[in-house]
Formats: sequence, structure tokens, C-alpha cells
Amino acid sequence: MTHLFSKPLTLAAFMALGLVGCNNSSQTTAEAPAADDATTTEAAATDTNGTLQKIKDSGTIVVGHRDSSIPFSYIADDPNQPIGYAHDLEMKVVEAVKQKLNMPDLNVRYNLITSQTRIPLVQKRHGGF
Repeated sequence: MTHLFSKPLTLAAFMALGLVGCNNSSQTTAEAPAADDATTTEAAATDTNGTLQKIKDSGTIVVGHRDSSIPFSYIADDPNQPIGYAHDLEMKVVEAVKQKLNMPDLNVRYNLITSQTRIPLVQKRHGGF
């Protein structure tokens, strides 16, 4: 039963990490000094700006998907169009990126992720989100 949920949880973790960079609000905690917050915020902004700039420059956002992880991410009728819960969440992120970059015609490229390609794609940052 654990194996059944490990792939969707991994995908959800990667998506959550991607969503962290899309947050526009700045939150500070009473426990951390302001200097540490500023350093963390600058580092996050630099990484986010780099990713968003890469998307803006290429005009394309890459969305990773599985082909048979029903109901999370799978291929049904159209072999070029993934569907599922994870895909629905990914498309919400795509819409937020389109709005943030003011690029309503941003291209979406789907990248099939398999158990053999998952780790190498993440290491090379080619898997999409």
C-alpha cells in the first residue's frame, strides 16, 4: 500500500516546492531575526526570478506528467494531453505563471516522467514541475 502512494506524494512535494516560489506575500515570524528573513527572501527571489526569467525568455513552461498514475496523472484519449488531479493542479500553477509574466499565450510543453527518467531529469532540472 505504501508503494501506491509514494509516486503521487513525490509529485505533490515537487509541485509544492514550485508553488512556494509563486507566493507574493512576505511573511515574517517573531522567532527569526529580520536579517535572516531578508537573506532568505533575497535567495528565494533570486531563484524564483531566474526560473521565471527562463520561462519568459523561452516562451515555454515545461509540465512533467506520468502516463499511468490513475487518478493523479495519466493519458486517456489524447496521447498529447495528460489528465488527472496532479495535472489540474499543475495547470493552476501555469495560469498563475501566465498572469505573473503577463504572457497569456505562454506555450505549455508536456514532459513524460517515468521511473527511469525521474531522477536524472530532476538532477538536470529538465523535468518541469
